[in-house]
Amino acid sequence: MNNLFARLRPHRARLKLAAMAALALGAILLILRWGGVAQPGPLLVVGVLVFMGMMSAMAALAWWLYRSPIPGAAPAQLARSAGLYQLIVLLVGISSILSLFGAVWDAEWHQLFGSFGDDFLWPPHMLLYASFALVALFAGVGMLFLVRGASDLRRQFRADPLIGLIGLTAFYMILGVPSDQLWHALYGADLTAWSLPHVMLAACYTLIILAAMAMQLGVIPPAPWRGLRALTGRELVVAGLAGMSLSQLLLIGTIEWQGITSISNQRGDVFGQAFWDRPEWLFPAVLLAVAL
Repeated sequence: MNNLFARLRPHRARLKLAAMAALALGAILLILRWGGVAQPGPLLVVGVLVFMGMMSAMAALAWWLYRSPIPGAAPAQLARSAGLYQLIVLLVGISSILSLFGAVWDAEWHQLFGSFGDDFLWPPHMLLYASFALVALFAGVGMLFLVRGASDLRRQFRADPLIGLIGLTAFYMILGVPSDQLWHALYGADLTAWSLPHVMLAACYTLIILAAMAMQLGVIPPAPWRGLRALTGRELVVAGLAGMSLSQLLLIGTIEWQGITSISNQRGDVFGQAFWDRPEWLFPAVLLAVAL
């Protein structure tokens, strides 16, 4: 066994990459199984491969920006701007509120009225598009701050990784917004929150909110715990962002269990059947994952 580990040690990076790819593929397949697809077939395989290609491209870009070696180069020195941080956090907060209300409204309308087919411009989606527009805005603000006068983009990103992370994730999210409509066009209208575009957008939003929380905490002077009544406005912003993130994840993860009565009446439907094929332990597992 020791000899086996010794032989594998030089290949740890490749093995880690292969394991991450296998986990990502497994997660995608489980989402497809438990979420349901209206029109499975060879075209779906192509769509999954394209989706994984997008993920791989963004992962490679993130590695190049944050982890690739820069021979003989010292990290860039950027003056941390508390004002810029607060502006980005404010935009993230407003965007999160619009996104949460739009998602709840959208879910309720789908449960009440079903699918409208061409629902690209219906009112709940307009709130979501407004939140995406704010995402594009603060992504642009952050990226402009990073790239101005940059001789090496990688050093700029590493000098202020939070702004870079928000900008990069928001850029990927904006590119992924049309994928939901394209998914409907290629594979049929879905009434499940567990479609790949929905999960991808939720994951991106969560990462953006977490980065904004870290950014907000970075401008709060360290202080001992003083109790809930002594929380400052800046600390309440962090709590509010955490609440928004948890609410969005719970909405995506558990909305179909909340509508279990309507789903149970459609057991023959592909999405209803996909729901009933989920193992019993999945609901508490989703709650535990969101809580952690």
